[in-house]
Amino acid sequence: MAPGRPADHLARIVLGAALGAAAFAGVLRGWRAVPEAWLGRAFVLAALGRLLLLALPPLLSEDLWRYLWDGAMQHLGHGPYDHAPNSPALDAAVAAFPALQDVRDQIGHAAIPTIYPPAAQLAFRLATLSGPSPLVWRAMAACMELGAAFALLHWLRRSGRDPRAVVLWLFCPLPALEAAVGGHVDALGVLGLCLAGALLAAGPARGLLAGGVFALAVGAKLFPAVALPRLGWRVAVGCGLASALFALPYLGGTPAEALATYGHRWRGNDGLFALLVHAFEQVWPPGPTPVELPAMLTRVGRWLVGPAPGFEALGPLAPLWPDELAFAAAKLVAGALLGLVVVERLWRGRDLEHVLGPITAALLLVAPVAHPWYLLWWLPFAVLAAAGGERRLSWPFWVWSVTVWIAYVPRVALLDAGTWTFPSVFAVVEYIPVWIALVSAVAATVKPGRPST
Repeated sequence: MAPGRPADHLARIVLGAALGAAAFAGVLRGWRAVPEAWLGRAFVLAALGRLLLLALPPLLSEDLWRYLWDGAMQHLGHGPYDHAPNSPALDAAVAAFPALQDVRDQIGHAAIPTIYPPAAQLAFRLATLSGPSPLVWRAMAACMELGAAFALLHWLRRSGRDPRAVVLWLFCPLPALEAAVGGHVDALGVLGLCLAGALLAAGPARGLLAGGVFALAVGAKLFPAVALPRLGWRVAVGCGLASALFALPYLGGTPAEALATYGHRWRGNDGLFALLVHAFEQVWPPGPTPVELPAMLTRVGRWLVGPAPGFEALGPLAPLWPDELAFAAAKLVAGALLGLVVVERLWRGRDLEHVLGPITAALLLVAPVAHPWYLLWWLPFAVLAAAGGERRLSWPFWVWSVTVWIAYVPRVALLDAGTWTFPSVFAVVEYIPVWIALVSAVAATVKPGRPST
C-alpha cells in the first residue's frame, strides 16, 4: 500500500468510483454507437483498466482476507468449516506460518466460522497454492469477472440481442472495482450464471453442461438454486452432480452454523427493510422489558432472530425484546414479499433470465443486507434488459450502481477511528433514486393485456 492512512486511500477510491459511475451515464447513452467490430478492443481496454486497479489497496471490505484464510487452512489440513479464525485450535498453525497472522488480524467477524459454500472454497484453495496473496486472488477475481462478461456476450448473441450491450458491463465501475479491488467471490458466482445463460440460450440440449456451470453460481452464493425447478431436469441434474463433486472434499463440514448467525442478526445498507423495521418499532418501541407473546409466536420470533444472549438455556422460548420483535416482524414481511415474487416467477417465468432476474432484484431490494458487491448478481439481467425490449427495467440497476457508493462512506470512518455509523440520510440519498427509477420503469412497462415473460 502506498504511504498514507488507509482511510484516506479508501476515501479516494470511493470518490473515484462515484465520479466514474456518474461519467458512466455517457456509456449508457452511447453504447449503441460502438461498432460491433470494436468489441474486441473494448475487452482489451477493460482488461487493462482492471490491471491498473490491481495497484490499488484492497480496502473495500475484509472479505478477501477470509477467502485467503479459508484457502490457507485447507493447505494446512484444516477443514474450512471446522473452526472460526480466532479459535485457539489454530494458534499452532499460525505460529508455524507467520504470514498467516497478518491475514488473521484483518478478518472481519473472526469469531464466526466461514459462510462460503464448497465451490467458493475450491477457488480459495486454488488461489492460495503458493501462499495467501491478496494480489493473486484479486487477479483471479478480475479474470472471472471478465470471463462473465465474455459469457454474457455469447448470451446476448444467442438470444438475438445486440451484443454491443456488453460494453455496459465492461465500463461500469461496479464490477471492475468489486472484482479487481474488493476481490469478491461473487465474481465466481456471476461467471457460473453467465456461462449457464449462454449455454441455455443455445438450446435445451446443453442443459446438463449448463447445470454443471450453474453449480458455480450455487456454490458461491446459495440463492441461485431457487431457480432450478423452472430450468428443466437436465439443468437440475447437472447442477446436482457438479455440486456433489464440489462438496466431496468437505464432507462432514457445512457453513450452516455461520449462515444461521449471518441470517439471524446481520443488517447492512438495507433500504426497504430499514423502513419495515422503523415501522414496527413504532408498534414495539425499544425498551428494557420483554414483550409478552404466546409460546408459538415466541418460537417463530426466536427462530428468526436467533438465541437470546444470556438466555440460551431457554432456547426457542427465550423472551423477545421489542427491538428483536420489530426485527423479526420486518423479516416476516420482507420474506413474504420475496416469496410472492419467487412463486410468481417459478409459475410464469419462461427461462433463466425471467426467473432469476426478478428474484435477484427483489432479494436485493428487500434484504436486510445489500452490500454493493451483491449488485453484481443483478448486472447480467440489467445488460440483457438494456439490449432487448425491456430497456426501462434496467434503469433501477444503473441508478443504483451510481448511488451504491454511498454505502462505503461509513467504512472510511471505520478505518480511521474504528467506528461505524450509517446515518439515515445516507440511505435516503442512496435508495430514493432507485425506488423512483423502479416505480417509473414498472409503470412504463406494464400495459393492459401484455403477455407475461
